[in-house]
Amino acid sequence: MKSSRTGIPACPTTKEAASENACPEKKMARGWESKSVEAQIEEEERAAEPERNKKSEFSVAAQERLESLRLSRSHIEDQLERAVHAAHREMLMKALRSIEKEVEEIKQTANKAAE
Repeated sequence: MKSSRTGIPACPTTKEAASENACPEKKMARGWESKSVEAQIEEEERAAEPERNKKSEFSVAAQERLESLRLSRSHIEDQLERAVHAAHREMLMKALRSIEKEVEEIKQTANKAAE
């Protein structure tokens, strides 16, 4: 039984014949398996991308916060040079210690995230 258009034998319609791969038109194209592997690799890369973005977002936020703390520290050190009263100087020293502590925490967190 030939197809009228192509001259290729028509595919059998029974389940038994179809399960025996009797239909030449329904064979899988060569290279399909490699395309499937390629698609799987791309899918895995897309799944890993949010983790990379999360790390880079953390890194950007940490860098911005460190820059902000650096500027605050510079401002407080300028004020400390001009401070006359002991209470004001002590308050500025506490602020400096607080900034240094926060800088250390950010650096430790960044180091843990990088590992």
